[in-house]
Amino acid sequence: MNIFIIPSWYPSAHFPVSGSFLVKQLQQLASHYADLNIGVSNWGQNRLDLALQAKHHLFNLKKIFTANTKPYKEVLQQNHVVYYHPTFSWTQHIAKGNMEGIIKANLANLKAFEADFGPVDLIHAHTGRPAGIVAKELSHRVKLPYAITEHMGPFPDSFSITKHGDLKPELKLAYAHSVVNIAESEFQKQMMQTHRIRNVRVVSNFVNETYFTPCLASANLNQSFRFFSLGYIHPKKGFDTLLHAFKIVAEQRADVSLTIGGVGEYLSTYQKLATNLNIADKIEWLGEINKEEALQQYQTCNAFVLASQYEALGIVFIEAIACGKPIIATRCGGPETTVNQTNGLLVERNNPEELAEAMLSMMEHTNKYDSHSIRQDFMNRFSSKAVMPQLYSLYKDIISRHS
Repeated sequence: MNIFIIPSWYPSAHFPVSGSFLVKQLQQLASHYADLNIGVSNWGQNRLDLALQAKHHLFNLKKIFTANTKPYKEVLQQNHVVYYHPTFSWTQHIAKGNMEGIIKANLANLKAFEADFGPVDLIHAHTGRPAGIVAKELSHRVKLPYAITEHMGPFPDSFSITKHGDLKPELKLAYAHSVVNIAESEFQKQMMQTHRIRNVRVVSNFVNETYFTPCLASANLNQSFRFFSLGYIHPKKGFDTLLHAFKIVAEQRADVSLTIGGVGEYLSTYQKLATNLNIADKIEWLGEINKEEALQQYQTCNAFVLASQYEALGIVFIEAIACGKPIIATRCGGPETTVNQTNGLLVERNNPEELAEAMLSMMEHTNKYDSHSIRQDFMNRFSSKAVMPQLYSLYKDIISRHS
């Protein structure tokens, strides 16, 4: 099978984390299925040197003359190749942001993939805007079926809807012509169906169970109970709620600490809030952390907590339970199907008192949460062994029906 992947986001030098989860998942797919050839299309997503900005004419000229726009490819595995065709983009108000140029770049990448591996069987776009729109136009030109996996949260975002709250016409058409629209959680499926998107299937994101594993040695033995939180430092991730809740917890328990990983424009704001709440001495701010550092934190904390406003799925919760750690989440969408009696607790959003109560309860009943049971729950639902066969079978089914 030859699958041509069109991602809306892809890691770049400017945004190394954006879309990194997709890279990891594609690497696992390619490693597991030798008969699956994966070509990834990159036209310069997340590259600031290819983004021309209105009113910055001198900077735009410099970019035009200095940016490297020569096509090339990167072989990640024998059956997993990224094809680059760098293309300039700009405001949507002018020629739709160079959508035609982006489509041509993707078409060139598709042809390069076919030159290496033979005819493409299926186009798979990740997120409707812009990848789904590109896939729809590409599908029309090369007469191939395409599918869309929607990762956007909240769905839809403000750039995807009209002033009346409807999906923009080009996005609506992309979903309408897709052979299947894939949601990463039941909640995401419901949100898509609310906007009259039909033929929606749920295939969860998955986590590498051979990397995210429980720590072999006992962690935090005879130490204070340590909560870990990880996310973009912003109100939508509920860090203000978490800090207010942690103050309540710290007032009742001296043997507690909180470690927070992540960066964002609200970092200094929340650090000042922690100082004002007199809990700064019990909080460690890690800033931006890589995969290895995140793994260490998951393995050595006592529990993971995040008070998000919205999560389509919440991959950090899945990484935590993969490491056998209990989780506390808010009822904000995806976590409502992730959290169960085995692995953690759910609380309402924007409710620091209820969140504090859950944190105190987890500290008091820590023996209730068995690491082996939490890990097995993850293996059954969110491991690559559980999810990859679903996606592989879906690919096979689509191709057999549209061959």
